Amino acid sequence: MRRSLNKYLRALLALFFLISPTFATVSAHAAGPSLGLAIDVLPSNDPEITRLTKSQSLWFVIAPGKSQYREFNVVSSSELTQQIHLSLGFLRRQNGVATIDDSQSPDSSSWATFSPNDFTLSPHQITKVRFTYTIPESSPVSSHEAFLFATAGSTQAASTAAFSLPQKARIATPVFLGVGTAEQMQTKFSIVDVVGKSLTSGHVIRIFFKNSGATPIELDGNVQFDSAQFTDLHVGPINFASLTIRPGEQSYVEVAAPLKLTEGRWNTLVTANQGSITKTKLFENKAITFKDPNAILQWAPRVLLVLLFLVIFIFSIRFLKKSKAKSAEKPDADQNEIPELLAAPEAATTPKKRVKKAAAKKPAAKKATKKAPAKKAPAKKAPAKKAPAKKAPAKKAARRTP
Repeated sequence: MRRSLNKYLRALLALFFLISPTFATVSAHAAGPSLGLAIDVLPSNDPEITRLTKSQSLWFVIAPGKSQYREFNVVSSSELTQQIHLSLGFLRRQNGVATIDDSQSPDSSSWATFSPNDFTLSPHQITKVRFTYTIPESSPVSSHEAFLFATAGSTQAASTAAFSLPQKARIATPVFLGVGTAEQMQTKFSIVDVVGKSLTSGHVIRIFFKNSGATPIELDGNVQFDSAQFTDLHVGPINFASLTIRPGEQSYVEVAAPLKLTEGRWNTLVTANQGSITKTKLFENKAITFKDPNAILQWAPRVLLVLLFLVIFIFSIRFLKKSKAKSAEKPDADQNEIPELLAAPEAATTPKKRVKKAAAKKPAAKKATKKAPAKKAPAKKAPAKKAPAKKAPAKKAARRTP
């Protein structure tokens, strides 16, 4: 028994040593150096850009026929030497969130240049790049968004191992370009409303904003509530940060409502910031409720449509029943058409009075012929029954006489 166990253990150890080198090779390749880089945007020297947005954002406000540049650093976080390529990509907004769309190219890509571009980045090296926009004189006042792409590729030769893949990395940061003067590219927004909302996750507060300017906005700020009925009841301030709101759009910021914020009348103060631009609005004696007042209005048209459909359905059923009853009372059209067609030539040649008399006499003649056989039938049957009754006794008498 012990010998069989020893043989079994030896077989397992041998199998382990056969498999272990393979695992070691895979883990060594998986733990090897990988690509990595980052973009660090340097502050702008333009006071207008600093006033409109955060200094770290890639914003440009350029008049037609002019050019402007911004600088940023490309930072390596890899142990490998990387080949860097810079370009602009298409930026699509979905509910305020920026998404990449490689199927299109931005309309401002022909105005952009990078110096340097297509350069080699050593491990943990930092390279400063100048990003320049040159706007044609014929360009109208407009706003443009794009992504700045930094694509890294390894300079090492590709591995011949079956499980190896060519390494590539790409990072993106949004870019805004406003074509026009500082007066034309003003940032304007307004605080529209504050409403409560009841969701499955709980009660929330929605703060609505309207972007009426020429630049996109990303607001941050706070909201606070003071009870209009109880002087000692205060809620907030509650901080918020919005997604990007494009020019001409209206959107809202959603924050969780604290438990102390119950339904009632509140003095609501909203503070919103865009760069160095700050706006506030006080909603006095604002009714805060978490019931949806539009729920009935949303369902009312559907209920009315259902009722209208039922009325039409019932009316159509009754109409079909009446039409079937009328068609059952009337004779078939095909049977009435044949006598009328046959009587048409006679009616054309004979006067109307003769036609009426003939029609009146014909039924009488038919009645006479029908009644005659009814009277003759009993007359014939009576003699047939009486004849044998009289002759029978006569014969019997004749036989007895001799």
